[in-house]
This record gives sequence, C-alpha cells and structure tokens, in this order.
Amino acid sequence: MLAPWNDLLALARQGEVARLGDALAGRAAQLRAHKPQPEAQKPYGRRVLHQSDQGEVMLAGWPCGAGAAPHDHGSATGLVFVIEGHFAETCYAFDGGNLRVLGVHRYAPGGYLRATPGAIHDMHAQSEGMTLHFYVPAIHDMRVFDPALRATFVVTGDAGAWSPRAGERVSARVAWDGACAP
Repeated sequence: MLAPWNDLLALARQGEVARLGDALAGRAAQLRAHKPQPEAQKPYGRRVLHQSDQGEVMLAGWPCGAGAAPHDHGSATGLVFVIEGHFAETCYAFDGGNLRVLGVHRYAPGGYLRATPGAIHDMHAQSEGMTLHFYVPAIHDMRVFDPALRATFVVTGDAGAWSPRAGERVSARVAWDGACAP
C-alpha cells in the first residue's frame, strides 16, 4: 500500500515531516479503504496498521463532532497527519488537580501536529475525517484525563484516547486528589 512502514517510521523518528508528507500525498484513497468506523460507545474508530520495535502506525476514522479525551502518548513521540477533514487540537497543562488550557490549534487536510512525550492534548473533528498517527516508539502506556471523574487513567497502548469503560485495559487510576484507586 505505502512505502514499507518501518521506512516511514524512520522518517517520523528523524522528524522528516516534509518527506513523510510527500510519501503520504495522494494516498488518501488507499488509506480510506482501511478507515475504521467507531465501535459502539467509542468516539472514533482506530486501526493499528503496523507495529514493530521501530514504532507504530495507527489510522483513525472520525465522525463529525467526535472528540478524544485529554491524553498524552506516554514516552512516545508522535506525528499526526490530517488525511481528510478539519480538526481542532487543544493543548493542556496538568497541575495534579486541574487541567488548564494552553492553546487551541486548527488543522486541515495536509496539516500535521507533533506529540511530544508527556504533552497533553485532545482532538475534535470539526467535520468527518481521517488521521494517520506515527508513534516512535510504539505506545505502551498513556494517560487519559477525565475531568468529569477527576481522575487520570493509565491505559495500555492498544486503548484509545477516551475514558476507559469496564473491561478496557487500565493499569492504574489516580484520583486528582492524589489517591490511587484500583
């Protein structure tokens, strides 16, 4: 379908955004054939296209109005390319008790955003859309912040960026008052 995934992950690891963007240009139709639809009770669909010791490539399909919960990507560095649709990204700081908005950025097809280790953000689809995510290394644990529950969940890399439901992979839940809960 595309160049070998590990070659594209190497470009992501090196920060070669222009070369990676060129490799993706004109491939929306190929990616659309693999576009995931959201499962019940999930805000967006996600499909891991490749995972290796080099990193991970994930495709997300977004209905209009869908949004991710505030989250980080653990120790992974990420590049997220907007293949189709329009998105708003909100960046946050967390002080242990509250999330504070640092800024909002908007993206259109062809745009990309960077995710650095530990940085907290969310994304919201302003229209139906599709994004392609490159993570180096693959995500193993990430934090999902739930302001309504005032809790942070540490979830495994195969979980999405939404507040976990019963049965989803949660390795820790920390109440915003600092107390750990099972």
